[in-house]
Amino acid sequence: MCIVVSCDYFTDVFAGFAVFATIGYLSTELKESVSKYADASGPGLAFITYPEAIAHMPASSLFSILFFLMLLALGLGSQFALTDVPITSILELFPRFKFQRELAVIITGVVLFLISLPFTCPVRIEVVLNFISEYRTNISMAVVGFFEVYVITFSNLWTSKQMSNGAGAGYEAYVDPGWSTVIGW
Repeated sequence: MCIVVSCDYFTDVFAGFAVFATIGYLSTELKESVSKYADASGPGLAFITYPEAIAHMPASSLFSILFFLMLLALGLGSQFALTDVPITSILELFPRFKFQRELAVIITGVVLFLISLPFTCPVRIEVVLNFISEYRTNISMAVVGFFEVYVITFSNLWTSKQMSNGAGAGYEAYVDPGWSTVIGW
């Protein structure tokens, strides 16, 4: 766990140095203030400000190709990770689909396609992205967190009541030693 957190932290710090150094280079090269480019974030930073900065660098063609190949690799990696979770969830939730992974992939693909249709509308993409980002970070995190706590708490209470009656999961009744309860709490 420490290794993952440390790698994430140092990657974020390195990315911050790379982005701010590039924005500083662009503002120096074009003799404009840094605040003009510092406000860019999200798709504006990735597809407008950063490519403009790369275009002013020496060997810009090479760096442009590398930058967009990196974006493609990040996008594909994220896509594989984000589609594998619902597919695996469907296969575990509905055991009859266990040997029909292709059907689960098709269902997930169709649902994700329908969810992505608003991004093809003739509305400015920033409006849709900001709406999705705001909804995802503020409302859904609180709702999901509440229901996780609720489900885990009551499922544990129900399971502990079952286990204390000796009817839990086919095992014999077992009484925990007092010291384990003290350490556990």
